[in-house]
Amino acid sequence: MRTLLAVYDGSLVHILDRTGHNYPSFFTLINHRGLLQFAIENYYCAENLLEVYFAQNRFIAGHTGEYPLARAIVGLLAGVLEAILADRLPNVGSKTLGGLIAEASKGGVIQVGTKLAALSSLMLYLRNFVHADRQASQTEYFIDMNVANGCRVALDWAVSEMLQAGQRQSSAASSTI
Repeated sequence: MRTLLAVYDGSLVHILDRTGHNYPSFFTLINHRGLLQFAIENYYCAENLLEVYFAQNRFIAGHTGEYPLARAIVGLLAGVLEAILADRLPNVGSKTLGGLIAEASKGGVIQVGTKLAALSSLMLYLRNFVHADRQASQTEYFIDMNVANGCRVALDWAVSEMLQAGQRQSSAASSTI
């Protein structure tokens, strides 16, 4: 519940007032050049779509137009998560998001109680419902621009936590030398 409330609070900040991540953040998190490029492209594309929708002009009206845009943004943000996880796992091959999350959990990359674990659960839940054969059950869940915006907040939150953990590890390693 605390996670949902924190994401909600973060999503109330106007899109142009919200701090996001920049290239150095992703260069710190992801070593593999292809995955790095994929993550950066997905992140900034999702950010641009959110900005256009919330800040410049609500060019989509109604759920029939908003749903596919929000679904696309959620997919882009899930791609960033996939790139981060794939970079931290050996020999992932072509696993789905669920497969990456399972491997990351087994390998200790995702630990219960972290923002990365919360983000992974959220993104996997939404991603599992974004399939052509599941459109008939669309009344069981709702993906709109507010959900997409919350996913961006949750991703930023998890990335910040990973960056802080990396800084703490670097500080601890340098202090033991």
